[in-house]
Amino acid sequence: MPTLERIMPVIGAPCWVHLMAKDLRAAQSFYTDVMDWKFRASTLGSNFSVALAHGKPVAGVGCCSPGGPPAVWTPYFAVKNADETAGRISERGATFAVGPLPLGEGRAGIVADRDGATFGFWEGPDHRPGRHRHRRRHHPQGRAGLAHAGRGQPRPEALR
Repeated sequence: MPTLERIMPVIGAPCWVHLMAKDLRAAQSFYTDVMDWKFRASTLGSNFSVALAHGKPVAGVGCCSPGGPPAVWTPYFAVKNADETAGRISERGATFAVGPLPLGEGRAGIVADRDGATFGFWEGPDHRPGRHRHRRRHHPQGRAGLAHAGRGQPRPEALR
């Protein structure tokens, strides 16, 4: 059986993933059966949990707000400096959903690229940005609205 080691994230590589599901309990049951994951409570509240493989955190799983965005997996990429990354992202016309903002011992953000693909970025010593409390911003038209709202516009101060 494989073992998981806790290591420093590789800059530019995926370092964490989280799922926002319509039904948290159903998602936990599905991934328990498929991946043999166990789940523990998270500091993000009762609608978010941490998936464990072999006792190690491997993903976050949360529940979407009613009428919120569709169920989706969001990968996070390790970055050396969240603010510099945010600047490069903004210069290229991406749309910020949140951040960068302090998150545990690091900083994180979630964006949609120019084509609407959503991803997170994480600067920090640990590979688990989802384990700490953070705020999410939602566009009233869901991810499609997020991906197109403000394309090419400077990042709103309220989302920094």
